[in-house]
Amino acid sequence: MSSEKVPSFDPAECASLHNHILERAIQQDPDTAQPSRDTLQACSDAIRARLLPDIQEFLAAITIKSASTASTSLTPFSLRPDPEKFFQHTELPQFARYKDNLVMLYPAKDTAGGLFFLQQHKLASWIDSDLKVPPRSSWLPLATILERWLHMWDTGKITSGPKLQPWCERDLQATLEAWDELVDAIEDRLPKPVPRPPIPGPLIEHSVAATWTEQSFQHAFLTRARRPAFLCLAPGVHMWTTKGFEAAHAAEPQDSERKQVIGRKHDDAEDYQSALSRDLAPTLLFPGRAVESTWRDPSRHSLRDYKGRGSALLNRKAGLYLCPNEGWSDAVVFSDGRGRGNVFTYRGSCPWMPGRPPALLRDVLRSWKTLVVNGAWTVRDAGVFGNMMYFHSLTGKLKSADVDWDWDVATFF
Repeated sequence: MSSEKVPSFDPAECASLHNHILERAIQQDPDTAQPSRDTLQACSDAIRARLLPDIQEFLAAITIKSASTASTSLTPFSLRPDPEKFFQHTELPQFARYKDNLVMLYPAKDTAGGLFFLQQHKLASWIDSDLKVPPRSSWLPLATILERWLHMWDTGKITSGPKLQPWCERDLQATLEAWDELVDAIEDRLPKPVPRPPIPGPLIEHSVAATWTEQSFQHAFLTRARRPAFLCLAPGVHMWTTKGFEAAHAAEPQDSERKQVIGRKHDDAEDYQSALSRDLAPTLLFPGRAVESTWRDPSRHSLRDYKGRGSALLNRKAGLYLCPNEGWSDAVVFSDGRGRGNVFTYRGSCPWMPGRPPALLRDVLRSWKTLVVNGAWTVRDAGVFGNMMYFHSLTGKLKSADVDWDWDVATFF
């Protein structure tokens, strides 16, 4: 990092963001909020001596509330700054080279780690409980991270508790906007003069979606995204038709591997055992036409369990799956049919919070649009041209394929 240009750090801007976040947090628990003081006043002389002037200015401008333990959270994952914890990590060997440069500004709520700030480089990143220092791609300006926290409060991604909601209306709207951008980009490049009458209605008809969708975000997206006049969204990847969606799900055996590993429904037998939640089951959004599949290879143990996703895929199909995490109903994983699940993901860990998936549906849709607009993907009569061999042939970090991204391109949280 030392050879790179140091980004700007505006203490007043960051303090304003912090104080707005604090306001959102205490609005949820106003009875416990007591008179405030600036955080710098809470620092001992020894702590102040280790802080650079600009971070001292930031700390002097932010407030902390004297409150009960239950109300010290700024977000579901972070607590308010605690000067006693700013440098408690410095004795760990992995942090030795940073010395006083690295400050833990916001401790994690229930574990070790938290949001750390590099004083000399003016960058911040979330460091998980394993306390491994993230790669360069996972460090962002502090203002960028605080803006994401505030946006999560303002959009309802974070609600009273504070709690992280699996999805909010802004998540869906951002995804639908990304969908429209992708559809428009492909339609603008369809061969001319081919008549392209608009197809009324959503991707999946409401009556069919009500029967066969398993998660609320899946249902909301499929019934509110407009159906375009083409089929192919990416090389070898196409959209369901309503008839095909219904037929594929209706034909799935009741004792399929997928159903056995994705948890119970209310009508399951009482003795049915599963440690997995159906709400977290992978669901196939856009199926792929794999030219060759190795999902059924019994020697591929990693493809047969839930974590490896092999047995949880609909009929072992390739394609783009919703793979919800706790707090993230719109998380996705792209499967090329050979077990590769790291295509279209961010590099490294999320800079602003723990547990944010490496790809959300809106992230992938915007990536696909970029590949169409940049000419990396060819558009023909049926949409994007190609098959799964395109993904099978990707090796390393092929820039033209844009298989992974840096976190600074994320539109918001």
